[in-house]
Amino acid sequence: VKGSATIDNLSLSNSVSDGLDVRGATLVLTNSSIDNTTAYGVYAAETDAEISNTSITNTGSMGVRAKSLNMSYTTVTDATVGVRVETTAASVIDSCVIADNSSYGVYGATSTGMTLDLTHNNILGNSDRGVRHAREVSGNYIAENNGEITADDTASGSLDGVYDTTSAQIYGADAVSS
Repeated sequence: VKGSATIDNLSLSNSVSDGLDVRGATLVLTNSSIDNTTAYGVYAAETDAEISNTSITNTGSMGVRAKSLNMSYTTVTDATVGVRVETTAASVIDSCVIADNSSYGVYGATSTGMTLDLTHNNILGNSDRGVRHAREVSGNYIAENNGEITADDTASGSLDGVYDTTSAQIYGADAVSS
């Protein structure tokens, strides 16, 4: 899709490429299912994306890759990286399940000034860290990532723009609280 797209109730499976490739201003994806793609579940690296009530599973690459992202009540499993946010634009991932990915669960932009906030998510069973690069990590259940067998109980840092809170399951967060 080139340009903006609003999609509701999409059911897509067995794609030999990206499940959904949007290159434009905005993507709104709701109440949908994307399963078994050979590449990205949702590719929107040049797009501001809003995803809710959607399941993205079994992708050959990242589950979701977006320029900026507001995602809620969505499940992303069995990808390489579950979710990748490309820029420092304000982004929120809330009340999602991001699990069983072969690398990171959530990977935020590595630039200074990043504003990716993670709230009330279950981030678990990812082969590398559950979270890499985020501003605020609050009220999440982060467990069994990066070979750990327990939940991460890190509570550290303040919202000061210094991304120095790190644990076995979280790397480069500004502030982490339970």
